[in-house]
Amino acid sequence: MLTGLCGGVAEYFGINSGIIRLIVIFLSVGSVGTGIIVYFIASFIIAEEGTDRIEAEFVDADDKQNK
Repeated sequence: MLTGLCGGVAEYFGINSGIIRLIVIFLSVGSVGTGIIVYFIASFIIAEEGTDRIEAEFVDADDKQNK
């Protein structure tokens, strides 16, 4: 529920988000915290619903150049 990653992944695959959250918890505990690091990296890499992060970065870069 921190970044919405589990909910988004669950929606993409058409399953309950609770199942994805449990999988993340079990992987995090079983891998001595590596799952938490992977979770946060994935939350930054995977684009938010309805946005295109790459396009947004180019628009921001253009705005900075025009100022």
